[in-house]
Amino acid sequence: MDILKIATIMQQKGISIESLKNRIEENGEKLSRTSISDIINGKGNPKLSTLISISKALDVDFSELFTNVKNNDKAIAITMLNGELKTFTSLFELKEYVNHI
Repeated sequence: MDILKIATIMQQKGISIESLKNRIEENGEKLSRTSISDIINGKGNPKLSTLISISKALDVDFSELFTNVKNNDKAIAITMLNGELKTFTSLFELKEYVNHI
């Protein structure tokens, strides 16, 4: 899943895979080092709950995990259609997308 920027956030914060795993466990969740590595490397489709756990462990807003959320814009919707994950930062943008499909 190329849209995720977990690795970038981890690098900026100086957090290793092991450290992220430990932070996730501190929040009461379980995620293996292999699973974290797979997510970072775009393998598979992580569950929404997994991404929420990662965002909490990284201490970032959920929307910040995604590359096409710009500057201080907050995602109002995240969709997946035919394997394509897309974020929207306005109702207008979401409506245009829905009307297009």
